[in-house]
Amino acid sequence: MNLEIALPPLMAGFEALMEYLSAHVLTCLIPAFFIAGAIAALLQREAVLKYFGKDS
Repeated sequence: MNLEIALPPLMAGFEALMEYLSAHVLTCLIPAFFIAGAIAALLQREAVLKYFGKDS
């Protein structure tokens, strides 16, 4: 297989993957960490474990 034929689709796929991952981090993971930090800072541990613990 000629490398000149195979390389552009592979590079396009890699670039699409990187774009998706960067958008996913910005729109999902960062807000999730802020929400988790707010829960940890503003609520008592017992109240959190009551609803999110192993017995819930």
